[in-house]
Amino acid sequence: MAKRKDYERVLQKMFKQNTYWLRKAVGIGGKGKAPTLTRPKREKRIEHLQKTALAMRIGAVFRKQFKANVDQRKTWRVTKGKGFGVDKKKKSFDKWFSKHIHYPNCIYVFWSEKRCRYVGRTIHGRGRPQQHFGKFWFGGTTRIDVYSVRHASLVPKMECLAIHRWNPTYNKNKAAKRKWTKKCPICEMFKQIRTEVSWAFPVRHKKR
Repeated sequence: MAKRKDYERVLQKMFKQNTYWLRKAVGIGGKGKAPTLTRPKREKRIEHLQKTALAMRIGAVFRKQFKANVDQRKTWRVTKGKGFGVDKKKKSFDKWFSKHIHYPNCIYVFWSEKRCRYVGRTIHGRGRPQQHFGKFWFGGTTRIDVYSVRHASLVPKMECLAIHRWNPTYNKNKAAKRKWTKKCPICEMFKQIRTEVSWAFPVRHKKR
């Protein structure tokens, strides 16, 4: 409820700024200089709306998409029994992966307790999680979740949704996409918010 009210508040604020002169013409509104909606202000509010919309929708969208497109989740826990050092952990993980993961298309999520560290993907069996075992942040990893995705075209979409959902610390970029892959519904929502706000609240240029 609080997020919805915040979303409405931002829209109302932009509406009042862009209709100030209409209300002022009939004596509605306060005194002083008319507020203006500049491009930087609009950009800041678009980002705020996107962030608020994400918080409102990500849970439901994520559950629906993963239920429809993910066949299984398996977890590998980083424990003392998996050996000391990167090489031994890689060997232990390879053995576990070969035994439990029979899908060539997956997304994988590195966790440090309850904090997501990294989200990656495997398409057609390429790019397994152990390629990250040598990264500086792997030392604090406590588990790796592997989600088996039904089709290769869905993997970037599921990866992108996971990034939106868990906000990993070490993902610098969004999930890479190609023309043949399915679109992320959250990214599409962000795009629609930007388009609609830009259309509904045009930036007024100052007269010279």
